Amino acid sequence: MAWDDTIPWFRRVLPGAVLVGAGLFLLHEIGGGDADEIVATVFKALIGLGLMLAGAVLVARPLAHLIVTPFVRMLFPEDHHYTPPPLFPLARHYWKQGRGEDAVKQYQKILKYHPQEADAYKELAQLFLSLDRRREADAVVRKGCVTLRDKAAREDLYQFYSALVAGGVLTTEHEERSGLP
Repeated sequence: MAWDDTIPWFRRVLPGAVLVGAGLFLLHEIGGGDADEIVATVFKALIGLGLMLAGAVLVARPLAHLIVTPFVRMLFPEDHHYTPPPLFPLARHYWKQGRGEDAVKQYQKILKYHPQEADAYKELAQLFLSLDRRREADAVVRKGCVTLRDKAAREDLYQFYSALVAGGVLTTEHEERSGLP
């Protein structure tokens, strides 16, 4: 059976539970007796154990999923928090202080460890343009357009850069939030 979250968990567990119950019933029916009944007893025991094993295999995954899911959701929430990585303030500080090369290194570290941070691509491209390094700015934007998974973030990066290159003055929420020149 394919793992599908649309199927209620009890429907996944029910066949396995029935097999385990049948196996237990057969094992319970085993009793002492004559030598003639030994073959039937061994047969019942093997069938009972086989049914229990098959039931346990069917029940294991849904029950493990049912037990583990709350803990996984608690430890790894699916909500994306928009707090910048710790290196953003340092990179912005270097840029404001006129230490362009140090700022470039910090932004490259951010992109190395947080490749989905669209603001890092924008700010690094803007920094490269302010340092008259157009080719590197183009390369950063191309890399961002390939790396970013969010389509809206890719389009925003492209439009942001297009406006920068066109010489337009940008008054975006991004610039207001970052406080960059």
